[in-house]
Amino acid sequence: RDSVRLAFIAALQYLPPRQRAVLILREVLRWPASEVAVLLDTTVVSVNSALQRARTTLASTDLHASPRPIDPDQQVLLDQYIDAFERYDVDSLVALLHDDATFSMPPFALVVMETNDGRISGLHHFLSPELFALFGLPSELRG
Repeated sequence: RDSVRLAFIAALQYLPPRQRAVLILREVLRWPASEVAVLLDTTVVSVNSALQRARTTLASTDLHASPRPIDPDQQVLLDQYIDAFERYDVDSLVALLHDDATFSMPPFALVVMETNDGRISGLHHFLSPELFALFGLPSELRG
């Protein structure tokens, strides 16, 4: 289950926000296109088009390929997060978070970080050690 969830999160990084929203509402939550259109203040045609574009993008994306390069601002944010986490500096961690950030548990795992406007908007933790190899990571860190 965790590997499916991780694959889904990795896949979603390739979609723009509206396509992400439509994909989740239609494919995961099984909302009718008419309800999604109302929620997103758009038309059913637009919702169906966004869903089709999302499916096409995901179908053409090789999730086993090397991850796309991280942008310099996200690298700085990631470095700040890792530094604060390793120092157990809760105040610094909180300062990096969006007001409405989500945090899924458990800690000390493979962590997928979502960002928005230069702050962390979501943290997703995957405890399954076998996932580390999928990302070319060692199973343990030696100091």
